[in-house]
Amino acid sequence: MKIVVGSSSMAKKIYFEEYFKDYDCEFVLGKDLGIEEPVENGLTSYKNALIKAHHYSRKSNLPAIALDSSLLFLDFPIDHPIQVGSHVKSPQGKELSPIEMKNYYQQLACKHGGKLRCAWIDAYALADGELEYCRDDKDISKDQSFYLCDESHEKFIASQPLDSISKNLSNVFFYDLEEPGENELLIKEDHGQNKYHLFVEKVVDEIAELLNLKRKQEGTMKEMRRFKQKMDKKEIVEILDRNTHGILSVYGLEGYPYPIPLSYVRVDQTLYFHCAKSGHKIDAILKNPKVSFCVVDDDTIVPEKFTTYFKSVIVYGSALIVNDEDERRKAFDALANKYSKDVAEHLKNEEIRKAGPAALIVRIDIEHMSGKKAIEYV
Repeated sequence: MKIVVGSSSMAKKIYFEEYFKDYDCEFVLGKDLGIEEPVENGLTSYKNALIKAHHYSRKSNLPAIALDSSLLFLDFPIDHPIQVGSHVKSPQGKELSPIEMKNYYQQLACKHGGKLRCAWIDAYALADGELEYCRDDKDISKDQSFYLCDESHEKFIASQPLDSISKNLSNVFFYDLEEPGENELLIKEDHGQNKYHLFVEKVVDEIAELLNLKRKQEGTMKEMRRFKQKMDKKEIVEILDRNTHGILSVYGLEGYPYPIPLSYVRVDQTLYFHCAKSGHKIDAILKNPKVSFCVVDDDTIVPEKFTTYFKSVIVYGSALIVNDEDERRKAFDALANKYSKDVAEHLKNEEIRKAGPAALIVRIDIEHMSGKKAIEYV
């Protein structure tokens, strides 16, 4: 399905493409269809998002989606003259250029002690004929608060003019927290504010349901939304090799997922484990060989920040029972060398000789690996 983005900003198109990547849809900018921008005369981001969505939908005869933001100064009443609401680009009735915007708000912060505590209120709207949808994040806006400052970062991106004078509540410039690309719209959850990310995911799911969007073809692995927290293959393999146990999940009885903690060893693109010759786990694997295996590498609770610093890996693949004697021996040797590496070789061989015949070796052929770590580790 083709959906019009109610904006002339390529950054917003990329933003929606990222969040809707699991759905079968295509985004196109209104300006690429020759549609002029509407007059945004709403007093709130909610009203302006709806104005844009309806305008682009009527002009294109296609569903249109829009995002609008208003700026709220949290330490001032809502009716105070300092408030600009949705008129961030034209605080005094005249539209400012990106550099004029930065200078205006920098001087405003200077007049009020060097910094102003702010929050963006974002609204998402959808219009398609008689269909209308809009949600804003005003209920969580204070959780996304930050400072506009009289200082300026050396980095300046015209599509995000206020980010060069924005700091988090720990007084760190946004641009010292991460390095967004030139065409990338900042996703607020990347600053550790995951309530916003969850809010946007809910909006995406609701819009997808309203438009009856289909998920992309089954069998393709879902990409991680928080791509900056994604681990590369080297780090994933290191975590698999240094840890001693994980949770195997199989398709169990009555369709319930069945998780089993077990020890394992990695050999190239394969995981091996040993187990008894019968049981629920083996019955499930014989019925459906598709499995996943999760390893938690770090789980550090940080009470004062109400969060956890974590690292974890999930492996997806197909499990099968190994019957080839040479491969069975190779797997037993790998397990013994991982878990009893300091034990004499002849003792390891003796244990394999005695216990080996009573055990099964199961191999998981790795088809996909995914690793994720807390944003604090990025």
